[in-house]
Amino acid sequence: MGIISELAQISPKTQPANRPANQFFRLAILFLAISVLFISNNLRGQILVPLEIFLELFIVACIIARGFMPRAIWIVALSALLLGDTFDYLSHRSPDTVQNIFALSQFFFTVYVGTAFTYLWGMFRRSAPSIQEIACFVLLTVFWAYISWGFVLLPFIQSGNYATLFFYINSALYHSMNAGILALAGIIGIKTYSKYWLCVTQGLMLLAVASIALAYNEGVLLDITVPFYEYGWLWGILFILTSLTFEDSDKKAMAKWSDIRVKLVWIIFVSNVTLIGTLYATKIFYLQNATQLTSLLFILYALWTLSNILAFKISDNLNNLFKTLETREDPRTKTTGKLFFNEIEQFADKLHSAYMRIEEQAKLTAIGELSAQVAHDIRSPLAALDVVLKDLSALPREKQELARGAVGRIGEIAKDLLENHKKPAGKKSTIKTPVASHNLRQLIEPILAEKRVQYSSKPEIVIEFVNLAGDTEANLKPVEFQRIISNLINNAIESFEKRGRVIIELFNLPSHALLKVVDNGKGIPSEILYKLGQKGETHGKAGGNGLGLYHARTMVESWGGSFKIESEFGKGTAVLLELPRVNVKATNHTAVLLDDDMLVHMNWKMVAKTAKVALKAYSKPEGFTITMENMPKDTPVYIDSDLGNGIKGEDIAKDLYNKGFSDITMTTGHSPEKFAHLPWLKVSGKEPPWAA
Repeated sequence: MGIISELAQISPKTQPANRPANQFFRLAILFLAISVLFISNNLRGQILVPLEIFLELFIVACIIARGFMPRAIWIVALSALLLGDTFDYLSHRSPDTVQNIFALSQFFFTVYVGTAFTYLWGMFRRSAPSIQEIACFVLLTVFWAYISWGFVLLPFIQSGNYATLFFYINSALYHSMNAGILALAGIIGIKTYSKYWLCVTQGLMLLAVASIALAYNEGVLLDITVPFYEYGWLWGILFILTSLTFEDSDKKAMAKWSDIRVKLVWIIFVSNVTLIGTLYATKIFYLQNATQLTSLLFILYALWTLSNILAFKISDNLNNLFKTLETREDPRTKTTGKLFFNEIEQFADKLHSAYMRIEEQAKLTAIGELSAQVAHDIRSPLAALDVVLKDLSALPREKQELARGAVGRIGEIAKDLLENHKKPAGKKSTIKTPVASHNLRQLIEPILAEKRVQYSSKPEIVIEFVNLAGDTEANLKPVEFQRIISNLINNAIESFEKRGRVIIELFNLPSHALLKVVDNGKGIPSEILYKLGQKGETHGKAGGNGLGLYHARTMVESWGGSFKIESEFGKGTAVLLELPRVNVKATNHTAVLLDDDMLVHMNWKMVAKTAKVALKAYSKPEGFTITMENMPKDTPVYIDSDLGNGIKGEDIAKDLYNKGFSDITMTTGHSPEKFAHLPWLKVSGKEPPWAA
């Protein structure tokens, strides 16, 4: 009993079905099923039947040893099968008492089919069968009863062998219930999602099919030798033995009659049966007795088994797909329940990606709502700070400007957050906010001053600015650009353990301005580096959501630039931003202004004179139009949006653009979004562009 107890530990009561011991046990069963085919005919009776008895004893002992009783009636069925085979073997070994022992074997075989039928019928009823399933059960039972009675029972009665009432009644009961087993095992086998019951039902069906030929051989032919069909009986027992390595609960859900699990079996099997029927109709083979019938039934059984296993595998893949989606596990990295079919695996991968995008979008929406709330709530304290900032006479002028700049930048960020949140949920705005040309140095220096004050309590942190590009300009959004620079400097400083240096370098390339934020911090591992800049990817920041670098990359790319991160672990990181450079024209050129406000004329002319710019200012479109006919196409032109009397500056700007003028700026108090449909048009306030 020690060996049996040890082997019983591989049962799935406490161990998963794919543990190595279970897999090895199944391979051993497969090897045994193949190796017995090489037994010679004269040794078949000495090996097969004793082997069957041993395997049946092993099955019963394993179930009892692990202390788990699926149902008492199933134990009775397996025990009756064991006794039936035992007495059948003795009947072959004791010819003098063959009839009495044979009678006992037939009695226990009938007990086996009766209890097995009862067990399967209970499972069938608990599965809440549909009308179609009940009708299918009745038709299949009638069909198998017709086969068994016509090819075995009637020839047995007509032969006059064992001509007693017991054998006639016992045989009638056996073949009737055997027909029911074939019907029930077939229906349950194509409905189950359990590998345990797939093996059990296939084993019961194979035992039932093999018993047709074996009963004919012993009852009609009186042949006490073991025929070839004994292999079917042995393989049926091996199927039941294999079931012990899988989940053995009969409470597992079953497929509905309309599920793909069932339909696939019927489609595959019926197509094969049609082929067999065609061969029979064309008289390629004949059915003259139960032996020939069993040969055909073995072929049909093999086709049925292959159809069932294929359908089971496909449905199992679909179930694994659903479980993958429920657990949000990536099908490319999951370690259990691998998808067998490539198409299903690809489908699972796409579904997983779509689900992750939806989940990611939901997170971003939540962050957007939170940002909008923060931006809304922060306006009141900002207003209070603004009042306080009007009286900072006690502070040095440099610090006054720094404080005003910081508060102003917070206000711009809050305004931007609120405007973005007002976009329709789940939709990208169709309005492309135009970018404008800005001096990079003038945008970078206030941020650096702010950061130096922010980290003034940490003298071991040094922030430097190396400007090798002068007053280079680039087309961008100033608030977004300053936010990017601020975040990149913060990221660099957070990479320092104690002391460190951050260098912001600005260079001129042939067509771009190159901005580098370099630090000598911890650096980034190569396996993480390539992911940074993607949505949701972060490194080295507790609570980081990966939105900072993602925002920087997408924003710079939207301006026509590029974003790149270079890093060496343990040495530091460099973030490179390339921005399309705007060639700044010399300050001694001629410019043209069209504005109906004479105070604006006075202000612009005064600033232009200081900047040595020849400014031609007009208040009426007529004189402006005549002048522009003789001006170079690259002349800077500044036009007010509202020119009075219903005249719109953007209409005049369109006309100039169509004539080939390329440097046109709308000077207005309106939001740049109002002119988003004119991407070639620059937008600025009323201040002269040459003001210091």
